[in-house]
Amino acid sequence: WNSQPSTDGVFFSSACQDCTPMLRDGDNGDWIGSFVGHKGAVWSTHLNADGTRAVTGSADFTWRYWDATTGTELRSVTTEHAVRAVRLSPSQDRVAVAGNSKNLSIHDLNAPESDPVFIGVGPDVVKAVMWTPDGKKIISDGGCSSSLQTWDSRTGTVVQSISLPGPVRDLDEQSSTLAVATPGHVLVFSTDDGLKETSRLEMKAEITSACLQPLSTGGKKLLVVGEAKDYSVGLHDTSSG
Repeated sequence: WNSQPSTDGVFFSSACQDCTPMLRDGDNGDWIGSFVGHKGAVWSTHLNADGTRAVTGSADFTWRYWDATTGTELRSVTTEHAVRAVRLSPSQDRVAVAGNSKNLSIHDLNAPESDPVFIGVGPDVVKAVMWTPDGKKIISDGGCSSSLQTWDSRTGTVVQSISLPGPVRDLDEQSSTLAVATPGHVLVFSTDDGLKETSRLEMKAEITSACLQPLSTGGKKLLVVGEAKDYSVGLHDTSSG
């Protein structure tokens, strides 16, 4: 996950199977620092907009909150199952957490002693979560059902469900545009008023991830796509593919 551009540059955090997620320079990929503390594979990371805070989720049954400028762990929360997805809210005061527990929980960073709010998701492992830009809803994958669910974060009810051509591999949102990666497609949605599909890109290779560029280039929104077969990364126009 990458931060927004700033005077200090652009940064991104990377998950990994060796227990040590990293902070890297977004311009050249150089290593800046590591977040040390997890005891299992780290499945998910997320940076806040200015790259000063990070949250990570791991197979060690914990999610952790970090000062990304120093690498200091600010909070560690133990769950009942492996954590597969974490996401900071736009207001940076809540964390959405999901994984092998098969539900979605919301944790208040300003009230660490309070109980999380649990939202029932379904019978499958949840591997991807995303807040809407207004912070009122959460988008999650539907597990093996190959669907996308939008939840009201206050009531825990589903407000929109969309069928997909395959299970969700990754989600990313920039400037009211949502990219959804499935094994053979990348679907692009507008998030201005609910989710509305604006384009569907059929990919030649199996897709593992998708990330929207923070800034458009020449009026075009560009998408970085990770491909499984040859471990390559491709750059695509979200309109034409």
